[in-house]
Amino acid sequence: MQPPATPNAACPTTGWNARNGLPASRPRLLLLGASVRAAAQSAWRAGYQPLAADLFADADLRRLTAARPATPYPAGLLAASRRLPDAPWMYTGALENHPEILETLAGERPLWGIPAATVRQLRNPWVLSEAVAGSGWQVPRLCRTLDDRPAAGPTTCPPLRWLRKPFRSAGGSRITWAGDRQPDRGDYYYQQFEPGLCCSAVFVADRGTAHCLGISRQLTGCAWLGGQGFQYCGNLGPWPASDELLAAVRDLGRRLCGQFDLRGLFGADLILGADALYCLEVNPRYTASVEVLERAAPWQAIGLHALACQQLALPQVPVHTPAAVYGKGILYARRPAAIGSAFVRWAERWNASRGWPRIADIPLAGQRIHPGRPITTLLVQGGDPSEAAGRLRRFARLVQRLVAN
Repeated sequence: MQPPATPNAACPTTGWNARNGLPASRPRLLLLGASVRAAAQSAWRAGYQPLAADLFADADLRRLTAARPATPYPAGLLAASRRLPDAPWMYTGALENHPEILETLAGERPLWGIPAATVRQLRNPWVLSEAVAGSGWQVPRLCRTLDDRPAAGPTTCPPLRWLRKPFRSAGGSRITWAGDRQPDRGDYYYQQFEPGLCCSAVFVADRGTAHCLGISRQLTGCAWLGGQGFQYCGNLGPWPASDELLAAVRDLGRRLCGQFDLRGLFGADLILGADALYCLEVNPRYTASVEVLERAAPWQAIGLHALACQQLALPQVPVHTPAAVYGKGILYARRPAAIGSAFVRWAERWNASRGWPRIADIPLAGQRIHPGRPITTLLVQGGDPSEAAGRLRRFARLVQRLVAN
């Protein structure tokens, strides 16, 4: 259900709060991160009044709540949060790169989410590799410097390829192919590239176990969305998966919960290879792929997250496989763009008659967007993955023309 134009307007929800004993008036929930719009809309649907501070504070987030821009980011989140009313808080994308901020905020407000000490463990690829070993999943081979790479055998085909990855990364930014001329630095490591289907799995951790909420295909580096390299561009989901794959993903979630102190929502980036299953990394918070799964499901993600973090019993949360597939695409600027008021009005009209937005993260009129930065988020529905991907491509072309004009 699309949020109302003002925080106090009536907004029908699916009744999650009523079924699970939340008070009739909306309790507050503070959301912090690089972009919290999707989580804020999920919180509203779950019966909460979101409070928000993020890097963008886009127009549609400001229509939902009095969102505060966090500048400079991420340090500005501390000051922004302290100007907001008391409430539990949770974090979204990229803030896992700053566990020191998580620790500070957790000392000031109740944290609904995974604590900083666990985040430090999860974001260490060697610790993660040891945790999943023997589970049927593996982490691609790792090394700290190019000189540490194992030598390829004379018959290795295809030849081994390696990625240079920052320890602090988000959305695939700054990941590159490894080259012999790149300097080895302590803030980067190397991971062997494994071909296969890139997927995202979403879980909710409850009382020491994990429930799989679904799988989606990950879109990376899509030129038709303005993406480059390994840049995250969106998801298609729920992705049709075999019973064997779903069982393997559930096992991965349970193993992670057995190894780490996980609470509430978290995600895992996966590679489904021809001969092996790989877990690339774990995202210890509400992930960008939650939105496409929630559109298809009978639950609200933030409702589940809140119950799990308060150690209340979760209902049965089976993986929901509907007839429709939903697509989410982040449109990036290919050249400098200035957002006109006509585009903002068009986007708001486009959403007005629909239960869910089709265009989200709407920038403010007058905003200038630099090349490589996100412009907006596109959301579509299709009968199958191919149809959803096609609609997403056509929608991207339309919005690109409107922004250019």
